[in-house]
Amino acid sequence: MSDNLNLSRNNFYKEQNFAHGFVELLAMPERNLEKLSQLQGIKEINGRIVEEVRVNIPGFEENVCLKLVSIELSRERRINEPKLLQGEALGGKDLSIWIDNQ
Repeated sequence: MSDNLNLSRNNFYKEQNFAHGFVELLAMPERNLEKLSQLQGIKEINGRIVEEVRVNIPGFEENVCLKLVSIELSRERRINEPKLLQGEALGGKDLSIWIDNQ
């Protein structure tokens, strides 16, 4: 069972191009990604905008927070590639979102 779990994890990491490391910054110009990609040991690098927002839903007493994460659709293969479980792929000229199943 342990071998199956390890194999499943490794397959998921490979299929989703899962990152080996993460850095969170408050702000950085996108042009600096190229400079960072030149550092020794960096094979591939992605930048994303991440923002947490509170949503007010009338009649709903609990706080609802959304974590918005940008995705660069022009890249063929992205680091931490999201996996579509149902619905339609992102793209086209319309604004669209995916919602995590959790």
